[in-house]
Amino acid sequence: MNLRLLIQYFPWLLGLRIRLIVLGRVLAYPLRFLPGNSRTFGPPRKLHYAVHDVPGCKMTKLGAQYAVQRVKPVTNSRLVEAEFGRMPDPTVEEAYVAELPGGRYFGTGGGCLVVGDDGLVWTHSPTNYTFKLSLHHAFSRLWLPKPQRYRKVINLATRCAEANYWHWMMDCVPRCRLLAAAGVDTSDALWLIDHRRLPYQLETLQAFGIPEAAVLVPDARTHVEAETMIVPAYLNPVLTSETITYSGESLEFLRQTFLPPEGPEPPPSAPRAAERIYLSRGKGARSFANEEEVTAVLEREGFSVVHCEDLSVHEQAQVFAQARIVVALHGAGLTNVVFCQPGTTVVEIFAPDFIQPYYWTLSCQARLRYAAYCEDERRMGIEGFRYRRAEGTAVDLQQFKEFLRPLLTR
Repeated sequence: MNLRLLIQYFPWLLGLRIRLIVLGRVLAYPLRFLPGNSRTFGPPRKLHYAVHDVPGCKMTKLGAQYAVQRVKPVTNSRLVEAEFGRMPDPTVEEAYVAELPGGRYFGTGGGCLVVGDDGLVWTHSPTNYTFKLSLHHAFSRLWLPKPQRYRKVINLATRCAEANYWHWMMDCVPRCRLLAAAGVDTSDALWLIDHRRLPYQLETLQAFGIPEAAVLVPDARTHVEAETMIVPAYLNPVLTSETITYSGESLEFLRQTFLPPEGPEPPPSAPRAAERIYLSRGKGARSFANEEEVTAVLEREGFSVVHCEDLSVHEQAQVFAQARIVVALHGAGLTNVVFCQPGTTVVEIFAPDFIQPYYWTLSCQARLRYAAYCEDERRMGIEGFRYRRAEGTAVDLQQFKEFLRPLLTR
């Protein structure tokens, strides 16, 4: 019986486990102030906020931070207006590539970055449970695994990218653009990349000529030390949904990579020249409770049903490039609107308790027409477990048809 099942049968074990973790960290934290080095015992001894503060760091700056403005969306929902209205303008983060002598990496989920003076780099150590710098969980480590040494390591480990299409395509993949823009020689490097060998991930690695043999997928036992650790900037360092966005260069990089002018035709299984597409979530989580009825309504309006999980990245790019209107429940498949032609209409359907601005922002940047549909009266007002709340969202078919009708005539 695994720990999760055990806790379901005996819930008090969760409280005991948390108390033991907290006690262990309290006892281990003073080790940070002892002499020595985390290579041999204890946690890192110093703290740097960012790579800019690291002695001996070579920085190649590629772009400054700037804000992006969003256009007010078309919506039927006062709730969407309120949620989107309170959000500040999103920020494109500074772009750079850092070369760190004696850099080290350990952990999973983006992991922790430690530099030659045994200092933890806080902004590149996202596996953290607090926003207070001095309380990063890495400082409570009793010991680290024995480091494996390499000459050159490219640290492309990206939080949440290992199993999520949006984070993989938007947070991880465009970091390769920074390496190319900085002129980094990647031919003899070890790559640190979080992934689960999902088809779209392997396809992407192949597109960039990254051999599988050169990729190390971090796990709990990973501790890598490099003569030179090369770290491209995080594009979305704190995963704050309200201000999340990406540079125009990153979006164009995706289009040029997966939608070349001479690219392949869509496969027989994909809609050909379909100007209206509906992204079905029938095979995934957070689908409509009345999925069949919604599909039938849209098919009568000339929509082709697309299952993104059945297509390669290149095939998805081709399908979205042909579309003139895209309808979907909020989900990672909408990442592909980056491949749409300017002027394409994107209709995103929200569960009332799960309204996120990702695709609104992306649509504004890609010069798409964006509309958000939400049925406010179904809001439950529950604050926890928001991902579960989005499951089983039912749509009022008549209300939805009335909202959709003027969008189809544009």
